[in-house]
Amino acid sequence: MDGNESFAYIEGKKNMGVNEYHVNVKGVVYTVFLYGYVNLKQSSYVGINPPVDTLISVWRGGSRHFAAPRMVACRWGCFAWQSWTLRRTETLILNDNHLTLISPEVFQHLLNLTFLGLANNKLSLQNDSFDNIGKSILSLDLSGNNFTDLPSNLFRNTKKLVWLNLAENRLSLLDSTIFSSLEKLTYLDLSNNRLKMLAPMFVGLSQLDTLMLAGNHLPIIPQGVFDPIPNLKILVLSHNEISHLPEGLFDNLKSLNDLLLDYNNFTEISHAIFTTLHNLEHFSVSKNRIQTIPPLLFASRFTLRKLDLSSNLLSELPSDFPSGLEQLESNIHIARSMIISELQRAIL
Repeated sequence: MDGNESFAYIEGKKNMGVNEYHVNVKGVVYTVFLYGYVNLKQSSYVGINPPVDTLISVWRGGSRHFAAPRMVACRWGCFAWQSWTLRRTETLILNDNHLTLISPEVFQHLLNLTFLGLANNKLSLQNDSFDNIGKSILSLDLSGNNFTDLPSNLFRNTKKLVWLNLAENRLSLLDSTIFSSLEKLTYLDLSNNRLKMLAPMFVGLSQLDTLMLAGNHLPIIPQGVFDPIPNLKILVLSHNEISHLPEGLFDNLKSLNDLLLDYNNFTEISHAIFTTLHNLEHFSVSKNRIQTIPPLLFASRFTLRKLDLSSNLLSELPSDFPSGLEQLESNIHIARSMIISELQRAIL
C-alpha cells in the first residue's frame, strides 16, 4: 500500500466469485469489492467531499478500488480523485445511506456503468439525474426512498434500461408518459407503494415481461390498462383491495404465464379472467372471500400447472371439478375451506 493507505490493514476472501476485502481502519471495518464493483453500502462518513485519507483503497492486479463511508450527498467531488478507476466500474451500489441529493455530474465519467443501486436512501430526483449514464445503464434500483412522485422526464435518456425497481416508496400517481421511453424494459417493480388508480402509464413498455403491483391500494383495475404490454408473462396484483376485474381486462395478455391475485377482496372468480389466457401456468387467488367456483371454470385449462384457492370460504365445488386440471404439478391448494372432507372427496 502507498503512504495514504499505510494506516489500514486488509483481510481478503472470496464471496460468490467476487473478491471481497475487509479493511480495518483504527478499529472500523469497511468492505471493498474488487473487479469493477464499487460498494458504498452502510459506511459512516457524513461529509460531502471527503479528503483522500478518509477513503480506503487497495491495490490489486493494477486496479484501484475503494470503499467510502456513509454519505448524505453525492457529488463528483467525492469521486474525482479516483475518476480513472471509476471509469471502468460496471456496478455501483449506494444502498442504505442517507443520500438526499445526487447531482448528474457524479456519474459523468462512469461510462461503463450498467447497474446502479440507490435503494433505501432519502433521495430527491430531477429530470436529468441519470442523463450522464443513459447510454450504458441497464438496471436501476430506486426502492425504499419514500418518493411521493417522480419527475415526468426522469427516464427520458435511459432508453437501455431493462430492469427497474421502484418498490417500497410512497408513489400514489405517476405521469402517464413516465415510462414511455423505456422500450427495452422487461422488469418493473411498483410493489408496496400507494397507487390507488392505475393511469395509462404503461405506454411504450412493449417488451415488459414482469410487472409487480402488489401491496398498493388498488380498488379497481381500469379496462385497457394492460393493453400496451402484450408480452407480459408475470403479473402480480396481490395485497390490494380489488373485488372485481372488468371483462376483457386480459384480452391483450396472450403470453401471460403467472397471475397472482392473493390477498384481495374477491368473492367470486369470473369466467372473463380466463377467456384469452391460453398460456396461463400459475393462478393464485388465495386469501380472498370466494364462496363458489363456477362450473367449467377450469375446463380446457391444459397449460395450468399451479392452482391456489386456499384460505377462502368455499363450501362446495362444482361437479365437474377438477376436470381439465389433470396436468397440475402437485395437489391443488384449497386448504382452510369450510367443508374440508367434501373438497377432499371432490379432488380424489
